[in-house]
Amino acid sequence: MTAKKKTTYVATAPDGTEYTRTSHRAYTHAVLVYGPSWHNPEPHWGCVSFNGREELAHKEARSWEGRFEKVIVVPVSTR
Repeated sequence: MTAKKKTTYVATAPDGTEYTRTSHRAYTHAVLVYGPSWHNPEPHWGCVSFNGREELAHKEARSWEGRFEKVIVVPVSTR
């Protein structure tokens, strides 16, 4: 039995910051948020989820609205 190869997925924020996730699962979109966090009071981009379908990413994004200044859905690329 051959193990399935893991793929590295990359989500890129508007400022060029890259967030990666390596998994056997397939991802198409990520949810990124902008604002301060508990460990950094200066506003910055962060990634809260990788999703396998665009509509699931938009559903996840709605759950973060109001907690951050910006919430966006971006497509991911592979490395």
